[in-house]
Amino acid sequence: MKTRRWSRRIARITGGVALALGLTAGTVTASGAASAAATGPARSCCHLLTQSAASAVGFNASGELGNGTGNIYLAVNTNWNAVIGLSSGVVQVSAGYSYALALTSDGSVWAWGSNGSGQLGDGTTTDSDVPVQVTGLTGIVQVSAGNSESVALRSDGTVWTWGGNTGGDLGDGTTTASSTPVQVTGLTGVTQISAGQSFVLALRSNGTVWAWGANDYGQLGDGTTFDSSVPVQVTGLSRVTAIAAGGEDSMAVATKGYVNMLSAVYEWGANEHGQIGDGTYRERPVPVQINGIGAQHVSGIAAGLNFSVVLGTDGSVWDWGVNQIGQLGDGGTANAIVPVEAQGPGSGITQVCAGDYHVLAVRSDGTAEAWGDNFSGELGNGTNDPTVPNPTPVQVVGLGSITQVSAGYLFSLAIHQVAFIQLPGSTAGIAK
Repeated sequence: MKTRRWSRRIARITGGVALALGLTAGTVTASGAASAAATGPARSCCHLLTQSAASAVGFNASGELGNGTGNIYLAVNTNWNAVIGLSSGVVQVSAGYSYALALTSDGSVWAWGSNGSGQLGDGTTTDSDVPVQVTGLTGIVQVSAGNSESVALRSDGTVWTWGGNTGGDLGDGTTTASSTPVQVTGLTGVTQISAGQSFVLALRSNGTVWAWGANDYGQLGDGTTFDSSVPVQVTGLSRVTAIAAGGEDSMAVATKGYVNMLSAVYEWGANEHGQIGDGTYRERPVPVQINGIGAQHVSGIAAGLNFSVVLGTDGSVWDWGVNQIGQLGDGGTANAIVPVEAQGPGSGITQVCAGDYHVLAVRSDGTAEAWGDNFSGELGNGTNDPTVPNPTPVQVVGLGSITQVSAGYLFSLAIHQVAFIQLPGSTAGIAK
């Protein structure tokens, strides 16, 4: 029997590719005939710029909101909070189990929240309610936070890990935890990473998928249920374009054909709640293709705790698995062992991510919506209720110009664009 949902240690994240976000600028100029006559062409007097900031909402018992107030007495926070020290230059955030990672434009990694296994990577095992820099990492292009293991991808295609390692989660050939980054053994040419519950997936540039860590339910996809402390190749997959590690199951998208380049979704691992989506409850130690997804082209996937989400390029959202809290977003609370449509084509959704019990979705206009559990205000709509499921989307409030979201255990993260005015000859700005 599974443990109660608020005590289950698992995080997901959607493991998406790091977003390279640049500054946009507009010019505020002097106006009027007198000004033009006196000075000739109008000169710039100031610039309106935007910068990428990180904010968080929801549970905060271990400091996972990064706002400097983490303790058990301030555990629930229904309003979005600015993450201290991350008001600009943030290119990716990743929410794990009671801790978080952020990647900044200079290639450095920052972490905050729970740190009992060294998952913050600062050389200690002390929790922090403000971001601390991960030791010794440069040139990072993507991060992923898991249960207690943290993962980073460098620009040279190597993978670095730190934190818990009971199942070989760090991929360095040992089962010894590390509070500073170590390199994953024998793995190069990696283009994507995704951390689940005590296991990790990596996508290589040749379209193959590799995995390491815990493997009780076949989530490593190598046909066995033996843990591995070094990467093993997932069986039978090629031409893969995206990966997602969930609780104890894994997902991948591959292209089929050479003309229309259709998308095929595969899943493997645990299946107690139908989270594999193949119409059965059988564990799958090797990937199986999922049928019944209406979108021919997939732009995103996300794996939560015992449920899975697929986003089509047409804006449709399909999902399956456990649904007692409405995490499938289809308006009901019945589990589904085959894909069900939660959003139809034309929804405007461009990104999805799945936490333990909730989903966040970003629209093309920079707004976001969420559904599922709202135990601690993690849906970001300004409310919380631990007893009421949210099977239909609610609007995220208090943030605009959202570019990326990440859902963890009872908390959520977002990157959003903040406008400010820069005066002539100054590198500083005035918030607008």
